Amino acid sequence: MPDKTINLDGQDPIGAGAQQTVYQHPTAPDQLIKVARPSKKRYEGRRPASRRYRQMRIWHLEMSEYLAAMVRLGHHFDRMPRMYGFCDTSLGPGYVVERITTSSGTLAPELKTVLTALDGDQPRYDALFADANQLFDDLLTAGVEWKDIGLQNALVTGDDVPKLVIIDGIGNTAFLPLTQLSHRAFKMRNQRDRQMFLEKMRPFDPSKS
Repeated sequence: MPDKTINLDGQDPIGAGAQQTVYQHPTAPDQLIKVARPSKKRYEGRRPASRRYRQMRIWHLEMSEYLAAMVRLGHHFDRMPRMYGFCDTSLGPGYVVERITTSSGTLAPELKTVLTALDGDQPRYDALFADANQLFDDLLTAGVEWKDIGLQNALVTGDDVPKLVIIDGIGNTAFLPLTQLSHRAFKMRNQRDRQMFLEKMRPFDPSKS
């Protein structure tokens, strides 16, 4: 049986966080591979899900929200990358996801990068702000919770009409996730997070400078 391990040796990552490193898939231009970073944490005594999934807990959260959205909507939720499953790599277990790009095929920029480079472009800011507001409407409809609402965790796709796609920080890590038990609690959390996210965008508003 041929070895199906994907060789990532010597390949530079395109991104890295505290829990995972991201690589371009060597044979699939439209896909990325996330590789969990080795963890020195002691998981004894932690919550059951953390003990069970350890450094791959982040993947469990993302996959759970992705499936929940598909159940609720009946189709792919386009505010998240498509998720293609797991693989073996030369660096350890990998998680294969869609590569989010611009219309020209380059990797889509982070929202924070786009906001920083606005250079007084008020219409562009207004379009981004409007879509950020719409994003939380879409999250509410899909039943998806975004726990880490950072400007660096959303990518900007589209040209004239921007569309945000969440790439990190998805899921609920609470021991007792009330937002999954009560739609009212989920709606309140969504509204609170919406206001926090929009407040993070306001300092980049050209009309305020």
